[in-house]
Amino acid sequence: MRRITDRHLSQVVTQLNLDTRSPDTYGTKKDGGGLDIHIGHYHVDSAYGGNELVRTMNTGGGIEVISRGGYIPKRELYYQISALLDGIYIGAEV
Repeated sequence: MRRITDRHLSQVVTQLNLDTRSPDTYGTKKDGGGLDIHIGHYHVDSAYGGNELVRTMNTGGGIEVISRGGYIPKRELYYQISALLDGIYIGAEV
């Protein structure tokens, strides 16, 4: 088995954002400072040596946790995101 890296997670999250037509970035800088948050953007949140898949839910930067199991190892999160993508693909075929 190969090691799952941040780059691998980034690639599957980018694909998830594309397939769900979600914003591809967390936000853009406003003129004069601040950040314009993109609601619906999926990204990886890391803490405590683990990772979660989250989605931005409001303009204040609030998030909803999408993955299950708390902060989990990269490999487990990679598998969860891959399964989510498989479900999207299967649903699109029906």
